[in-house]
Amino acid sequence: QTLYDEFLNNIYNLDKDGYLNDTKNPWAFANAYYRAAHRQWDTTRKADVIQFFKEKQLIGRNNC
Repeated sequence: QTLYDEFLNNIYNLDKDGYLNDTKNPWAFANAYYRAAHRQWDTTRKADVIQFFKEKQLIGRNNC
């Protein structure tokens, strides 16, 4: 739970500070945070994070 909360806090701060936009290369941040934490999460937490990435358009067919 702590790792998940920390991940969400870090991603929130990146978004709040404007780092999750096209000019800041958001893939680098999102990918690094996700890869560092995903193996320790359960299925529900993984799904929540993937949904967030889709909503922020960090992943998806238009962003490949």
